[in-house]
Amino acid sequence: MNLGNLFGFKKQSTQSDAPNHWIKCPKCQSLMYYKEVETLNSVCPKCTHHFRIDAQKRIALLADEGSFEEHDSNLTPNDPLKFVDKKSYKKRLDEAKNKTGHHSSVMSGSCSIESIPTELVVFDFSFMGGSLGSVEGEKIVRAVNRAIEKR
Repeated sequence: MNLGNLFGFKKQSTQSDAPNHWIKCPKCQSLMYYKEVETLNSVCPKCTHHFRIDAQKRIALLADEGSFEEHDSNLTPNDPLKFVDKKSYKKRLDEAKNKTGHHSSVMSGSCSIESIPTELVVFDFSFMGGSLGSVEGEKIVRAVNRAIEKR
């Protein structure tokens, strides 16, 4: 018999899903409040170590606000070699898509930086370690071609 249900006890809410409020710098070992690091664009205020950031944050840091227009987001990797090591390539791709919400390790698009029209290509390490495959190469080539056309 579960007495908790009988007497209407409720489980106390915890903050286990709250973000970790403290970050330790891997370079200088300093402990700092995460908001301090965020305000410094993910750079340690003590030693200037640059923490890893995802592609969206990199774009937000570089592009003028609201100017980024992603291109080629519909390109998806395939596995013509049916590559397998400890996991199949398809399984790795599926895991990376679920983790990041993206189809590849590269985001490319048009934006302006300081009001200058720019083609921007950004790698996202959180997608399979920034792996470079045929789709990523195609996105880079297309971005270069767009830049040449707009020159």
